[in-house]
Amino acid sequence: MNFHPALEIMEGSNAPRARMQAEASRAGLPLRVMQIVFAVAMISVVAIAHEFSSIPTFRFLAAAFGLQCFWSIFMVLMDLYALHSGHKWNTKLVLTLFTVGDGVTFILTLVAVCASAGVAVLIERDRRSCILSVCAQFRVATAVGFIGWSVTVPCFFFSYCSLFSP
Repeated sequence: MNFHPALEIMEGSNAPRARMQAEASRAGLPLRVMQIVFAVAMISVVAIAHEFSSIPTFRFLAAAFGLQCFWSIFMVLMDLYALHSGHKWNTKLVLTLFTVGDGVTFILTLVAVCASAGVAVLIERDRRSCILSVCAQFRVATAVGFIGWSVTVPCFFFSYCSLFSP
């Protein structure tokens, strides 16, 4: 008995996984594009900050979202190819690669955003080193980073479920 239309039984041995993979590709494409948009926005906000290069945490934040941007571009291209050609990425090796890549970007961006939020609060509490515009830029970069990270959650969930679906 199927509880979700994405898990509908089709002909062939890998049919449920292939059907779920196609649904994940269609749902994943807008999420990947949103990941790219938020990663570029976060990198832009951090790059225009005056003291960006003097704080290693924000350099780590920019590097983590740069990696996320490259991974998301790669995954957008893979999703477009799969949707255009009808190719299903249902081998265990490919699904493992996608899941590990999504997991690494998921954890790396979470760590970078949390560290940046802690440093932003620390700098803001120290009134002598906080220039109002710089603190505001760091807060905005951290907020955009958290929004960008929240888009990685469903992508990681989709790849994790695709890897372990029957």
